[in-house]
Amino acid sequence: MLFKSAKIVILQLISILLMSFSVNANADTHSVASPHQYDVIIIGAGAAGLSAAQELYRHNIKNVLVIEARNRIGGRVWTISPWGAPTDMGASWIHRINHNPLAEFAQKNNIDTVTTTYSLGNPFNKFSSFDLYDAAGNKINSQEMESTLQLLKKFINDISQNKWHLKNNASVKDGAIAFIKQENLQGKNLQLFNFILKDMIENDMAADLNQIPLAVMTEGEGGKHTSGLDAIPKGGYIRLFSEFAKNLSISLNNPVTAISYDKQGVTVVTKKAVYHSRYAVVTLPIGVLQAGTVQFSPELPKDKLIAIKHLRMGLLNKIYVLFDKPFWDQDIEWISLLPTKEKPNAHYEA
Repeated sequence: MLFKSAKIVILQLISILLMSFSVNANADTHSVASPHQYDVIIIGAGAAGLSAAQELYRHNIKNVLVIEARNRIGGRVWTISPWGAPTDMGASWIHRINHNPLAEFAQKNNIDTVTTTYSLGNPFNKFSSFDLYDAAGNKINSQEMESTLQLLKKFINDISQNKWHLKNNASVKDGAIAFIKQENLQGKNLQLFNFILKDMIENDMAADLNQIPLAVMTEGEGGKHTSGLDAIPKGGYIRLFSEFAKNLSISLNNPVTAISYDKQGVTVVTKKAVYHSRYAVVTLPIGVLQAGTVQFSPELPKDKLIAIKHLRMGLLNKIYVLFDKPFWDQDIEWISLLPTKEKPNAHYEA
């Protein structure tokens, strides 16, 4: 979803840049006036930055520099191999592979992918390859799981009918409270319902149920444009980004500290040098923008400052553990532990 959103915004930016370049037909988009003079500077070597640079390159605008603060490309995509096998510390899935530009890019560049039962398009699929255990190590039986899944489907159906006449700004938690009361859920039934609801929604949204709009349960994510299963790139997600980075000039370990701009162009100050360009595309993470570590002159427009202030990023931690040999059912994709009454919000999943 992030890639698709970034792609739409970047394509809009690129179209504006291309129109600007076409106005000056005599401009030489290949020559470099000085070692630090560019047609376009792109700040950030994540999905948005690299796709922007590739789009410019595709339109024969090659005097482009990508500046990245980290010592690697990829942004929230970060693949390492401490134990030999590639391990994704950040993004893992290509969601909804049909008509997804990332999936098409992988296929074009001969990057094999593996589809999974887990899928944003059908979140219930996940539980067809899912083992759930209680604190005592007892496996929750399939009948209990199926009964709970049917409750979740009824919950979604009741939401679509607005059965409880909740307000437009109601959260998933508001809906869950109304449903639990309606169905008189108690004991283990309530425990399983809460667990699966959180597993389906909170993990993907990286936010608490009281922060997620109830409409998410019926609208889905990106379903109008993409569909199908989710997939994991073989060899790690970074394989796609390594392809993105081909033919590009990228300066790593180069944090930007200031950006000034006027009708004459853009000046970008980093801890290494001062760069000049006709245009700039800024793809800084929201956390960096909120921290104010990059000074803009003049200051960004008020509407953008308001948006930056109010945007939030969720948190989902990954922990990898190496075992000498597997002791679990290797045909199962997911293993999870049911929270206890003492720690109802604890959520452990492998």
